[in-house]
Amino acid sequence: MLDAEVATGTPGSPRKIVVRPVDGAAVVSWQAPTEGPSVTRYDVVPVYDWTPLRERMVSVDGTAASAIVRGLLNGTTYTVRVIAWHGERSGSAATSPQFEPSPPPGSPVAVAAAPGEQSASVRWSPPLAGGPIQHYRVMASPHGVDPVLVPATQTSVLVTGLRNRTRYTFAVAALNGAGENVSTPSNPVWPGDDVPRYLFPLALTYLLALNAIALLYAFHYQPVVIGGVTIPALRDLLPPSVAGVPISIPWFGALGAVLIGLYGIFDHSHRDWQRGLNAWHAARPFTGAALGTVGFILFASVIRATGITPQPTEGVGKLVYFAVAFVVGFREETFRQMIKRVADLIVGPGQGTTLVAPHAPLPPVFPPPPAAPPAPSRPAVVAATTPVETGLPAPGLDGH
Repeated sequence: MLDAEVATGTPGSPRKIVVRPVDGAAVVSWQAPTEGPSVTRYDVVPVYDWTPLRERMVSVDGTAASAIVRGLLNGTTYTVRVIAWHGERSGSAATSPQFEPSPPPGSPVAVAAAPGEQSASVRWSPPLAGGPIQHYRVMASPHGVDPVLVPATQTSVLVTGLRNRTRYTFAVAALNGAGENVSTPSNPVWPGDDVPRYLFPLALTYLLALNAIALLYAFHYQPVVIGGVTIPALRDLLPPSVAGVPISIPWFGALGAVLIGLYGIFDHSHRDWQRGLNAWHAARPFTGAALGTVGFILFASVIRATGITPQPTEGVGKLVYFAVAFVVGFREETFRQMIKRVADLIVGPGQGTTLVAPHAPLPPVFPPPPAAPPAPSRPAVVAATTPVETGLPAPGLDGH
């Protein structure tokens, strides 16, 4: 009697209702009731403001555990009622939490990466369109690094586990229940070879300081008195030349050195950064000034060796000397070539390379052939000797 009542009774309520909102729809899942007779079907009814939307109801078989409710409006708050049926008898409805259908989020924008030691910092801006974001996923390329999941409230992350001196780019995906959209790749970075943050501001400060010195030297102004201390004009403080070297020569050498340093920093996106050159970059204006001065002296010496008296303060000649100092400061290889030319002039053509960079001669590519063996010597023919009497002719080879 009890079994018959259970078989003809009403099912229990479905359990653990879970809703995953998607674009204009919702994916609803549940667990079967633990009480009552077997379920023959389920009715999944969306509810808006306590009003069941019967026209959008979905019925599924009693063995199903999920259903898709379509025809919902994005951005509108709904709940879902799941009702279990046994024949014509229905059990109590189970109601889901509130949810809002939404489209997938748009693609994150402005993805940028900065290298670190076996790591990279990745930043981005939220999508400009699309649905709400549940979380982000940051992916590295080349693959081999696990994607990093980031909460929706965060727009930066540190990606670890990278290999130094390996090129990486990063993409960020924004996800919600409706799907995902992926950003365009970030700028490439090489972990472990990052440019120090102080280097660019330092090089820019050098450039501004050189411009300020040139400006103050070009202007004619009266000495400045500060607290009883007279500060003379820069043109009066610095002589036009020192030991025959115009005062502008080291300035042009330093300018070339600073510009090549800035070029190296900006060109880093195409090559690895060598940390051992950090001190070299920091000292570039000073080494450039020194190399420009030495380059001017060497160039003037070469001019004098040709019998021409250099005029570093006149017209085109002055511009030539300034250009020499700038090029030597900008490119140190030019300085080495100049040293070689001067050495060739002093010790003879072709000898300057040995003085600048001596090295042992390379062995021949093909070994010389072995010497030919000497030809066998033929024995000399010794003629027989016969005494010759006085008054007789000399004997022949046969002795007669």
